[in-house]
Amino acid sequence: MLANEMNGVKLMPAKSIGYAIAMVALVGSSGCTGPDGLGTKGAPAESGVADHYTETILASGPGWSKLRISGYALDSGGQYFDGNVYVLRNAAGIATSPLDDGVKSELELEAGGVDGDVVYSVSEDTIKEIMASEKAGALSPALQAIAEPGDVDSDARGGAKLFGKCSSKSTTMTKAVDLSAVLTSTHEFGSGFTGTLALDGNVEGSATVEIKVERKRYAIFGACIPYAIRFEHARAYGNAVVGPSLSLTGTLTYKPKPWETEIAKPSLGALTFMVGPVPVRIPLSLPVSVGFDLEASATGTLVYNTGQTASGNFDYQCTLNECSGTGSYSFSGSSQTPTVTASAEGRVKPAVWAQVAVRAALYDEKLAYAQAGVRPYVYGDLWGYYGNNCGDANEDGENETVDALTFDLDWQVRITGEAAAFGGTPKRWKLWQSKRNHIAFWDLAGSKAIEPMLSGPATASTGASSQYGAKMRPCWPYEDSVNYALAWGNDTTAYFSGPAQTWTNVTGAWGNVGSYTMNLTALSDEHGRNFNGTTARTVHIGQSSENLALGASTSASSTFCSGSDVHCYHPERINDGDPSTALGGYTSWSNDYGNSLPQWVELNFGSAHSFARVELYTTMGYEVQNYELQYWNGSAWLPLVTVSGNTEAHRTHTFQSVSASKLRVMGLLGSVVQPGYVRLNEVEVYEN
Repeated sequence: MLANEMNGVKLMPAKSIGYAIAMVALVGSSGCTGPDGLGTKGAPAESGVADHYTETILASGPGWSKLRISGYALDSGGQYFDGNVYVLRNAAGIATSPLDDGVKSELELEAGGVDGDVVYSVSEDTIKEIMASEKAGALSPALQAIAEPGDVDSDARGGAKLFGKCSSKSTTMTKAVDLSAVLTSTHEFGSGFTGTLALDGNVEGSATVEIKVERKRYAIFGACIPYAIRFEHARAYGNAVVGPSLSLTGTLTYKPKPWETEIAKPSLGALTFMVGPVPVRIPLSLPVSVGFDLEASATGTLVYNTGQTASGNFDYQCTLNECSGTGSYSFSGSSQTPTVTASAEGRVKPAVWAQVAVRAALYDEKLAYAQAGVRPYVYGDLWGYYGNNCGDANEDGENETVDALTFDLDWQVRITGEAAAFGGTPKRWKLWQSKRNHIAFWDLAGSKAIEPMLSGPATASTGASSQYGAKMRPCWPYEDSVNYALAWGNDTTAYFSGPAQTWTNVTGAWGNVGSYTMNLTALSDEHGRNFNGTTARTVHIGQSSENLALGASTSASSTFCSGSDVHCYHPERINDGDPSTALGGYTSWSNDYGNSLPQWVELNFGSAHSFARVELYTTMGYEVQNYELQYWNGSAWLPLVTVSGNTEAHRTHTFQSVSASKLRVMGLLGSVVQPGYVRLNEVEVYEN
């Protein structure tokens, strides 16, 4: 029952789903050692006694504290306890404590073999009784009251071990806790992002917390006397529904450092029980924290909010040194359309998160604690662009001016673990995480950047297959594979997918003469973003005509040939009828190594032919940048088309019909990758 205010955060019972997280598991500090309690008054608490507990630090040193504690062991009969305990961390704390040397040597030996933190709780009164009994030669009445049967001593032929170390025994206790709470908080922060992070929602669920401790026992006069405990683990298992509503509003001035803070820590009660004479108190709490990470290459302002619900179950076990377990979550909910403004060009990627964890401490979390928590993340991705350096989508020869403002929102749940002892730096673990789930994608400005690139010939002949390519614009920031629909304009549509920044090719044909409007639509991508951005272009279909290049002979200024087959780039590759733009000597011609540009390859038709269109295919990834088409007029080579700055593997060139017996492609500058090599895969020549 939470009905108070903590650090300005309202806490109250909850019956809905919502915020920050919740769940889980927690616990643990590997070192829950219980306070002592020899000297237990022996007066059983009456039914319904209040959870009275007091704790006072009497002394402390490096790695140890001496506490005076009193209260009722409500989870094991309600027995009253009152006494002193030493809480010790690792061998170093044991060595510097004022305990008896014999006890210290035994604990130091065990602690020295532990990799990481170990915490003990030792009953001072029990240690004193053991020392007094050894001196008197018999068990004192106090030790007789808590004595356990002795271990069998093989050296004594089956009798009980008289002195030394008894085997350790384990004790396990459980407690059910209610995780339902409503949490609201608003936080102002700076450090590069000046603004507000607001959280509103709740968590609903229940868990069972299991605490396991190991009691240390001392052999004396044939009996085993428990005198200390060591925390083994804390486990939490149950279910939770988490529904954080997160709202981020701010202005980015420079990239800030990651930020997080704890906003509340309501109590979940305590587990208080006796282990022999040692009282153990494990206070349970529900620490709530929020955080903010940001990647950015721009300045601007940002406002967005979302509400999602994660439902699932968990089972985690923690010590002071590690956590392990399983979790499972599914998602539901809706998001609100964000309001976003940002700079004209750049990318802002804020990630906000909220976490609710179950924490178990040993007496006081300053001595030892462990926890496991659920942390939902909301990932925002704002992208803005303006300019004309983002491609020629419809291949009209000019780059379009593109503007864009989009916002993408994702959701993910992580389960985390944390533990610390004696105020040390907390150890943290990422125990499990869900896959990254897409919430929604918004086009906030009718962004032309969503319109894909459409490559291919502007003219074709009836019945002839033509190849067209699709990809997203070069400024597009996402790499996920895109789903396309290409409507050919003749009542047929091709559906296909491909990488966002790599051409994906499809082929089609038209049966009738005419002009057709092709529409390439980027539908969505594999991440779940929906686009529906369309690029349109017109293709002119004429009567079927013969590819004159197929009957021509070929020659070249030089030819690269190293060996045979794929390593010999013969000129006849340019009219073998294969328009593939693949790399290699099987599909293309290239000039020889060391021959300076320009370099040419030639088609000789044997007699004069009229032609008005050339389809030119170069090598994908090695596109010829600068070239010129030339024709032979009987006495000289004359220019037909001059191209510079080419980036396409396939170009269609139409011109006023000419009559010639030869056609030459003069390579002036090779690819960006290999500027000294001109690679041509196919040259097709048509009358129209």
